[in-house]
Amino acid sequence: VREQLNLAKARANCGQGSQDLIVCAANDKLKDNSFTLENALREYLLQLEVTALSSSGSLPGFIPLYVGMPVILRSRNLSTELGVANGSQGVVHTIYMDVCANGFTYCTCALVHFPLSRVQIPGLPKGVYPIMPISWTFTTLPPGAVDAMTKLKVSREQLPIQPAFAVTGHSAQGKTLPNVIVNLHEGGFGAYVAASRAKSRLGLCIMRPVTIEQLNKPLPYDLMQEMKRLDELEHNT
Repeated sequence: VREQLNLAKARANCGQGSQDLIVCAANDKLKDNSFTLENALREYLLQLEVTALSSSGSLPGFIPLYVGMPVILRSRNLSTELGVANGSQGVVHTIYMDVCANGFTYCTCALVHFPLSRVQIPGLPKGVYPIMPISWTFTTLPPGAVDAMTKLKVSREQLPIQPAFAVTGHSAQGKTLPNVIVNLHEGGFGAYVAASRAKSRLGLCIMRPVTIEQLNKPLPYDLMQEMKRLDELEHNT
């Protein structure tokens, strides 16, 4: 849903004619020579719902971008001391592109202005940092396959940024926003973070009814065990 909302908002902003929307495809490569990455297979891989393949670190098949677009850095701490880290919000300054052999446009680099960063790179405005594609490897079945032995191993290169129109509660921590649309069924601290981002009650839109039981949902067992492990580690060290 987040990706669909971000794409719709980007198209709406560019539809006013002030900016050109660039939909940057991931640069996929097969690690197995048994298959050829033809147009149909590349399109299939780009359209995959990759969040179902990995709980973290996944890179999307497409990222909509335009100059002036708000974005969030994800999955990488490039320079924590300079304020360019996972969750940092910035604005796209410049986009560098190329076209692969299959005709898909992909981004080779994006210059992003992080207003809260102290970075100063010679030849670039203050706060502008180059974001390069990163790699992620995943495994999936080819289209129409039923035999698990025919899995494809794919190496994907894509920018570690996402549009900042619709974001997760984690990414929204510390921000105050005029209007917020939220789903509070996650419960717990995540629901609190999401609901408390709005400046006022009038700026908060709850997508569907939620009960007290859902809001007070206990933390997942695995998370509780990890918190216990970290507490013990802190005590013993």
